[in-house]
Amino acid sequence: MQRAQGESTPGIDFGADGVVVVAGRLDVAQSLAAQAFLDKVQRTATLDCGRLEYVSRAGLGVFPETQKRLRASAGKFRQVNGGPDGWRDTRGSPACA
Repeated sequence: MQRAQGESTPGIDFGADGVVVVAGRLDVAQSLAAQAFLDKVQRTATLDCGRLEYVSRAGLGVFPETQKRLRASAGKFRQVNGGPDGWRDTRGSPACA
């Protein structure tokens, strides 16, 4: 999954071993496309956010929706390589606390 420098759309695709890799910016403009991709994931998902540069509150919303859907069907959802210390909102505050 390669992105051109300055590209603002998030890269979201399956990486090694079926891990879902998210890269770039995930804001309100990209959250619908990210949700559409994650809606296709079934049973169990590991989400690697190590290359995610920015996530807005709207972008954060795609993760719990996916988690709820997967858990309701006896699936699992796991996030790796990302979190409150790595993501900042537009004011410089942690985006998820």
